[in-house]
Amino acid sequence: MHNANALELLVAQVENLPGLAEVALRVIRTVDNPRSSAAQVAHELSTDQALTARVLKLANSVAFTGSRPISTVSEAVVRVGMRSIRNLAYAASCEQMMTDPLDGYALKHGELWRHSYACGMAAQIIAKTVGYKPSEEAFVAGLLHDIGKVMLNTYLRDNYARVRARVESDAIPFMEAEVAELGFDHAMAGGMMLKHWRLPENLVDAITDHYDPMASEKPSQLSQIVHVADIVTTMLGIGIGVDGLAYRLDQNVLDSLKITDESFEIIVNQVYEAALNEGLESQKI
Repeated sequence: MHNANALELLVAQVENLPGLAEVALRVIRTVDNPRSSAAQVAHELSTDQALTARVLKLANSVAFTGSRPISTVSEAVVRVGMRSIRNLAYAASCEQMMTDPLDGYALKHGELWRHSYACGMAAQIIAKTVGYKPSEEAFVAGLLHDIGKVMLNTYLRDNYARVRARVESDAIPFMEAEVAELGFDHAMAGGMMLKHWRLPENLVDAITDHYDPMASEKPSQLSQIVHVADIVTTMLGIGIGVDGLAYRLDQNVLDSLKITDESFEIIVNQVYEAALNEGLESQKI
């Protein structure tokens, strides 16, 4: 049984819960203000050099590539659009906290970021395939789907020996073992983090429900997209930890999104190509 009270208590006790960079939050609020101009967005972003550098790096990625490289913030805002800049600010702000190794999940340095970024690209590809708009929103949801691992790994690391033992003894998926041992899983923790950051409810729901979206009273299309994106990224071996074991694709989700076997294969190939181009493909063992 999900123990939301235990999770809320954990969040309340965590004074240093990772937060989005203040500059990123200002960029996001500026974009969301209909009276804001592109120049105002560029100005807010330019106040943080590190964030600016990461945004420019992402703006030059495969998803936004133009005829020539983007070298300035103003050009990035014009080229990729204000909505995409908001999403890139989310991504850039999360990159550092998602790069550290997560011992509880057997994820080495950079693995969670690789998986999350690839899942974001996969979610955007799937969103375009099924006609979900804005597709950039799917990118953010895919990027943040495992953010709860950061919190749980930091504050509940000692519990994960029991979680892994439960996975092996009961032959159940990792997230079910998390619920059995902790009372909640990292998807629920991620949703709680997004609430803490005051992010939109549809993103909170997508992250909370992505593991089993059809179990929700009102399954959202966004949570279903993230579910498929996570499975595809896991299938391709990008940033898999111990929780990648026994993770099942829900056929009902594919049916709901009207993704056929043929279109699923096309999606996998598109994600693989995008991952190759970004240098995110599975590491050779």
